[in-house]
Amino acid sequence: MERIIIVKTIDYKTNTKGQYLNVTAMDGDKYSIFDIKQFPAFKEGHAVKLTGEMNGKYFNTSKAERVENILPIKLDDKNRVFCLSYAKDITVALISTGLNIDPVKKTIETAKSFEEYITTGEVTEGK
Repeated sequence: MERIIIVKTIDYKTNTKGQYLNVTAMDGDKYSIFDIKQFPAFKEGHAVKLTGEMNGKYFNTSKAERVENILPIKLDDKNRVFCLSYAKDITVALISTGLNIDPVKKTIETAKSFEEYITTGEVTEGK
């Protein structure tokens, strides 16, 4: 059985058998990963394909691999509107300090930076 999760948080824990990960997915599901060789697959905000079996109400992960071509968050129209709104707020604040900028150009550039962060979890240097 396979499932793809988006990693929200990772907590490193230790018990009598050694170190393990408590992983919380964006949907709220929680996973305990006991195989230390699987740890590098997990990074907050990234997609991970889990292979394993159900054991009662628990998913026993036997393999975890990072999925590179899945965006952490789907950017829908609602999210774009929020990006544009926050970008506008930043542009207005910059203009109020006396900065002489093209407000439309600056708003769009800033909104695109927000969109990039939402979809990839990173922002390209210089933006």
